[in-house]
Amino acid sequence: MKYKDIVYNIKDKNFEKIYLLYGKEHYLIDNAIKLFRESLNESMIDFNLETIDGKETTLDQLLSSIETLPFMDERKIVIVKDFELLTKSKKKNFSDKDEKTFASHLENIPDTTILVFAVYGEIDKRKSIVSKISKNGIAYNCEKISDMELFKWT
Repeated sequence: MKYKDIVYNIKDKNFEKIYLLYGKEHYLIDNAIKLFRESLNESMIDFNLETIDGKETTLDQLLSSIETLPFMDERKIVIVKDFELLTKSKKKNFSDKDEKTFASHLENIPDTTILVFAVYGEIDKRKSIVSKISKNGIAYNCEKISDMELFKWT
């Protein structure tokens, strides 16, 4: 899937349950997050959009956010930025058991929740959690935009 397909699907509100956006092109990641935000009912956005620091969260906090129902809207969006289980950095808040527990939860994301992982850099593609996300959602590498691609956008 190409980035423009992801953008069109978000604008059409044709969502997958899980998105993993990673890479060096921060603009593409931030633009997708902006589009997710705009897809929600503006008057209920404070209740239905949750942004979590993936370096500081715990398993219980994350699962609670994912399983909470939306308030007066069709869906809730949970954005997890720089989630430590997806990168090569050392795990600070998650044990191996927590990682397995969370990986099993990825198969059972509620239909009312859209889970977006935003990693500003590289991920560890060898991790089982990355393959679970790819299997149950969309993983997209937001690579640096070439000059030719930028020219096409103007």
